[in-house]
Amino acid sequence: MTSPQPAPGLAGAARVPDHALRAGLVAGAAYTLVGWRALLVPSLILFVAPAFGQADAGMGAYYLATALAYGVGALFGGRFIRRFGARLALPSSAALMAAGLLIQGFTGTWIVFALAGVFTSIGASSTDVGIQALVLDLFPRARSRALNLLHVTYGVGALMAPLVLAALVALGVPWQWLMTGSGIAMAIGAYLNVQYPELD
Repeated sequence: MTSPQPAPGLAGAARVPDHALRAGLVAGAAYTLVGWRALLVPSLILFVAPAFGQADAGMGAYYLATALAYGVGALFGGRFIRRFGARLALPSSAALMAAGLLIQGFTGTWIVFALAGVFTSIGASSTDVGIQALVLDLFPRARSRALNLLHVTYGVGALMAPLVLAALVALGVPWQWLMTGSGIAMAIGAYLNVQYPELD
């Protein structure tokens, strides 16, 4: 009698090297931050809008501009990765997102805040594309499962953002500090991504 064979996806997952699993965990953490960023400004809108004297029309224009920028980053992010490689492209896009968040946390001018939001969205979508491509390369025998788990981390970040931000604002933490802290976290993520040879 032959012993039962494991499902192909599980068999592939069992043979994943430890270094790939570690890189996958870092990628998942970075993807959580991408999900967090998606709801960062919407969660703080009651503080951001009056701080810059913006009504609904101004915030709506901001959301439209950042959504279009996200599409541009997704469109050209893959080409950037193919041309220059993930070693340069992924940390660069994460650093762009971090820089945009830091500027948004420090600036007191609406146009600067809005432009930083555009660059943050381009960096976020390029990071989105890059992380998904990296995960597909890290787990060639279990790609569907790996992508499913990766998108769970995005959802966790998007779910946590309004809950955690509301709690911190209720404790009296300035919204600018929350923007800046998010930028610092993304900068750390960009640094950690540089450390993995799987990007080559």
